[in-house]
Amino acid sequence: MKHIFTLIVVGFPLIACVDKASADVYWNNNNGAAPGGDRSWGNAANWSGGGIGTLPSASGAGNAIVKPWPDLTQMPIVNTLGNTATQVYLTEGSSLSVVTGGSLLVNSYVTGQWNNCGVTDVSGGLLQAASLLLGNGGFDGKINISGGSVLANYLSINVSGGARMNISGNGSFVAPTSNLGNINFWITNNAIQAYGGKGTINVDTNSQSGKIVLTAVAPDCHWTGSVSSDWAGAGNWDTDPLLPSAPWINAIINPSSNRPTVSTLGNTAKDLYLSPNASLAVTNGGSLTVGSYVTGEWGDSGTTDVSGGLLQAANLLLGNGGFDGKINISGGSVLANYLSINVSGGARMNISGNGSFVAPTSNLGNIKYWIEHHAIQAYGGSGAVRIDTTSQAGKIVLTALVSGYSSWAANNAPSGNAADDYDNDGVSNGVECVLGGALNTNDSAKLPQLSIMGGNVIFTFVRDQASIPGT
Repeated sequence: MKHIFTLIVVGFPLIACVDKASADVYWNNNNGAAPGGDRSWGNAANWSGGGIGTLPSASGAGNAIVKPWPDLTQMPIVNTLGNTATQVYLTEGSSLSVVTGGSLLVNSYVTGQWNNCGVTDVSGGLLQAASLLLGNGGFDGKINISGGSVLANYLSINVSGGARMNISGNGSFVAPTSNLGNINFWITNNAIQAYGGKGTINVDTNSQSGKIVLTAVAPDCHWTGSVSSDWAGAGNWDTDPLLPSAPWINAIINPSSNRPTVSTLGNTAKDLYLSPNASLAVTNGGSLTVGSYVTGEWGDSGTTDVSGGLLQAANLLLGNGGFDGKINISGGSVLANYLSINVSGGARMNISGNGSFVAPTSNLGNIKYWIEHHAIQAYGGSGAVRIDTTSQAGKIVLTALVSGYSSWAANNAPSGNAADDYDNDGVSNGVECVLGGALNTNDSAKLPQLSIMGGNVIFTFVRDQASIPGT
């Protein structure tokens, strides 16, 4: 028979003299090691002791002992509802996972009873214990709560032994308000942490009557560019090893000798802020999806260059806070459900090449306003912005039309001037540009026509819209 002896941890008593029943149930992992094996906590074949095939929830079963021996590497996963046990002991080197759709209700959940322990991971579902004892017996024992909830009427953490509770993502820990003193002590002494100590703990005593609810406030990732220009390079962020792609983390782009370049797929951030004089590039083969993409929040900002790939934002705010902030789209696409441009502050979107900007048609009014006020431009103002509302259902697609004489001449009259006739068809280069003429075609039929109607002389010609700027 084993006993838990009284232990005092940082002045708070744990639990005294709990006798363990002789019919303890041991994790044996008979199925989990095989390919496709079942590691479910609720599979009776994974347990032994107290009668072969006895579950910890069975009538008369003793405590559940999770032990990585003999030579067991596959630890239990709580992935179904309604699992129970009297007490759970997580021994040295062992671990346990609670995932979405799983629940486990116990009287006591104990780590560190016999030696330093592995990790409890709660990524979803519910782990509920009358007493949660981390690092019992003076040892280590960690619990990570990245999703779902852990509820405990009583919590004890062996701070000196290295036991820790780490909260991240949308995970939460809930306890009675009577534990508030202990909770605050453990937060102050880094026994309860957010994002491994890089974030902050939010203590909520209002949302649930008589309860404390702990959640994690994510840290912001600040770009340092200390290793390379690779956006996905962990060494380039001050929250290393956390990347902005970790959920719930904002990315702050600071000026650096290595400006961040998104050249790989699947990059994400909660929100992204481009600070003054900073810049970012998205190139072929790269994608970045964010909640809000904000320039000018703290002052005039640098430039975002999208030369390929995809930049997708729920909200694209250029020149937020009344400042500047530019985005150049020369290739690839920028998609935004909502677009705001601070026209008076000098914020601009410039489209060129085969770049495109895509937004819902509900933004059409704003889009036209910003085009008319030169906040959305093509080729820095020397081109025309094409508005397409038909090629993608429910979407506006903005592209750049090559325009102006110099742009036309580069392809159709590479030498001479507007008064010359490069292709000798009897129409001068400048007139061809206005009429939509082209190299090595006889454009005389496009010349203006005269007619008389009702005593009026009618002068008729078809003008190429792309020729308007600069001619």
